[in-house]
Amino acid sequence: FDGVGRERRSLSIMPAELVDFFIKYYAKAGDVYLDPFMGQGIQLQVAALRGLEYHGYDICERFVEFIQHVCQKIQPTTARPLRATLGDSRHPDTIPDGIGDFSFHSPPYWDVEYYGDEPEQLGEVPTYAEFLALIGEVARAWLPKFKSGAFHVVNVHDLRRDGVFYCYHADLLREFVAAGWVAHDIWIIENLVSGLSKMFAARRVHQRVA
Repeated sequence: FDGVGRERRSLSIMPAELVDFFIKYYAKAGDVYLDPFMGQGIQLQVAALRGLEYHGYDICERFVEFIQHVCQKIQPTTARPLRATLGDSRHPDTIPDGIGDFSFHSPPYWDVEYYGDEPEQLGEVPTYAEFLALIGEVARAWLPKFKSGAFHVVNVHDLRRDGVFYCYHADLLREFVAAGWVAHDIWIIENLVSGLSKMFAARRVHQRVA
């Protein structure tokens, strides 16, 4: 991503093909999909299509209102529960510990993208270091929500803000490892969707490696 901080008000769209690819690789029908950043709800829709139970959080009221409307339409078509919660991803208090099998999501990109005006938006901090610290809080808060051996895949691009390059995928991976996740793999996807994305997969294990 190449942006100029708060002057950029655009928003990227999660490709459904990407979500589907990683569900097929790391999950199976009946698994529980946990999502700390629902965005526009593509993950929920693909999870429903593939027979996964889904629990997602987002702080953007506009996104969550839309996703809950989608839930009402597609829930009758699947036997697995679909839950979309309006809330701060640092505090996933409505999700029980130890239920998650899988996650695939994209994190926020500081203030390079616009996600809403809510004061709890993680990008509403002045420095990149502060933003990464908030992402670390999310990684720590969601770790106990997953079963041992679960996979958590993060779809992430590096970014450039005001002419400064940030190696976001590497910084984000460090935050997850410091939170107790174990690095499992790094994927670079080509030709599945337009452009290149870097993804890392982390596992939930009993031992913390921080």
